[in-house]
Amino acid sequence: MSGSLTRLNINLLAQEGQDLTVDSTVFIPDDNFSDIWNNLFNCSVLGLGGFLERFRFAIDFGYDRDIFYFGSL
Repeated sequence: MSGSLTRLNINLLAQEGQDLTVDSTVFIPDDNFSDIWNNLFNCSVLGLGGFLERFRFAIDFGYDRDIFYFGSL
């Protein structure tokens, strides 16, 4: 798949506590691959390298809801 890597800020909005802005590297597929990308990956994908490694996070898989905890390094 062809595309480009782009730097941008991603804002994580907190329901409790403080929001967090993460300076991130993201992959943007070329236009001619957008239909293929949407069909193959019809879900959200968070990259470890370039995004998740830039802050602390934890996931609590609960009974009635999952909780995503995050904070700055």
